[in-house]
Amino acid sequence: MRQLLLLAILYGIGSLIITGLWSNKAETEKRPSKRNSIIEIAKGSAPSPFVKRRLICEVALLLTRLTPEELQTRLIRTIDNNPLLSQIVHINLGWPSDQIPLLVFATFLICITVFGFMCATRVIILCEYDTAPWLANIAALIIGFGLLAGGGDGHYPLYPYDLPNAFFFSLTLVCILKDTWWLLGSFCIAAYSKETSLLLMFAYILLANKWLSWRFIVNLVLMSLIFAVARMWINYRFQAPDPDEYWFPLRNANILEQAAGCYWLFPLHVVLCIRFIRLWPAIPLSLRKLMVLCPILLGIAFFKGWLEELRQYTELLAILGPVAVQWACVELGFGHLFSAKKT
Repeated sequence: MRQLLLLAILYGIGSLIITGLWSNKAETEKRPSKRNSIIEIAKGSAPSPFVKRRLICEVALLLTRLTPEELQTRLIRTIDNNPLLSQIVHINLGWPSDQIPLLVFATFLICITVFGFMCATRVIILCEYDTAPWLANIAALIIGFGLLAGGGDGHYPLYPYDLPNAFFFSLTLVCILKDTWWLLGSFCIAAYSKETSLLLMFAYILLANKWLSWRFIVNLVLMSLIFAVARMWINYRFQAPDPDEYWFPLRNANILEQAAGCYWLFPLHVVLCIRFIRLWPAIPLSLRKLMVLCPILLGIAFFKGWLEELRQYTELLAILGPVAVQWACVELGFGHLFSAKKT
């Protein structure tokens, strides 16, 4: 019990740091495009497709409406009358006074999901690796900080649904790996969060032991229906089609061409490929299967995103993160401390 309490404190502090750094960098209410604005997504006035990834913003809006106006007014006055808080909230983050309760709830929910992501990643590590609990705890914390990747040089917006969606995705992976009864409930949340939850259906197929069992078929059919209904409902409410500007194959092809021109990096890439091929048999079988999702998501990013924008790959962080930790342990000579479980 004491160890769990210490772990909760550790992950809680980590979640606060990650959320604070993310909020400062995201500037959701200061960017003129409003693509990543929590307020605009909650109102339904953000441009498509960003307005359709709205789970966290809708929950924050619901909590705001359920909160008595007296408490909201007291919160706003407390922040406005405190010079330090006012500087952080109004100047650094660009939050308008009348929307402070909504933005506080949204930030709180993001922080909670970061905590949940680290917990889910820890479960995946302990499920797939023969390692000490303390090492799994630290590994999950380090992987949690990987959620901050994707800002690049600052011109990439960070979106309020990225971190929560990483948690919903990893939570559903835990349900699939451990074959839990609440798989459909977790997938329902993931499906409403973002359309990339479709990859979870592929994960369920990849990890299934018996493709012809009634349970597998029923779950797969139900997951298909849940995904279709969730996305159709959102598309019905927000019928604006995705603009043509979010179609990037030519732009990404040029990026790949430029990357291919960096000939001096070729020897490094060869060494990394060789080392990873040698590591491959030692990676847990389930994670090897799930890595099939990597080229699928990369293909989606090629046509509908910017290849180098790392935030769009957070769905795979709970899969690739443990593999990266294992690889680091092997290269440092401590591979015996973080090895795949024998099946």
